Amino acid sequence: MKYGRPDSEFMKWRWKPDGCELPIFNPSQFLEIVRGKSMAFVGDSVSRNQMQSLICLLSRVEYPIDVSYTPNENFKRWKYTTYNFTMATFWTPHLVKTDEADPDGSNSTGIFSLFLDQLKDDWITQIEEFNYVILSAGHWFFWLIKFYENQKLIGCHFCQIENVTDLTMYYGYRRAFRTAFRAINGLKNYKGITFLRTYAPSHFENGIWNKGGNCVRKRPF
Repeated sequence: MKYGRPDSEFMKWRWKPDGCELPIFNPSQFLEIVRGKSMAFVGDSVSRNQMQSLICLLSRVEYPIDVSYTPNENFKRWKYTTYNFTMATFWTPHLVKTDEADPDGSNSTGIFSLFLDQLKDDWITQIEEFNYVILSAGHWFFWLIKFYENQKLIGCHFCQIENVTDLTMYYGYRRAFRTAFRAINGLKNYKGITFLRTYAPSHFENGIWNKGGNCVRKRPF
């Protein structure tokens, strides 16, 4: 409404799962359930947004304090001292080890190199202490990507490189999650519960989110 949207019907719609009714979120009840526990959000900006939304919901009860180990905004930790509950976010949009051909390209316009059988140490080595780990990734697999296994180039997505097999984004998506789950299951001290947050489709039309795309739909599909 702040930016001049003329309709308000969208404010009356809510997401509803098939076959059940979700009760209104109760922040006090949630914090009691997770008292003494910890939760990690691992993935891309959608994962980070989910954590930020949860912080907003819980703010009706308590504001957390920043207990991050680093000033890097991609690796934040928040603690609710009254409940001894910690939330953390780990930025890893592809989950696996990634190199970018043009790191200075705006909004990651270079070709990514994904090593589908290797994970990034900046998250897999940090999650053993968490009671809940939520994995979320998807949108970044639509970029130009070279796929590697055993240090060898096995294919590419959207690259159109001569003599290189053209693979779909789903190939890399499946392999990346498979590598991530196998690594988590192999952690000796991890006793938590792992959740997969399924892929959220883009809802922008006439361009991507930062290139003039808009969301003018007034009703759900």
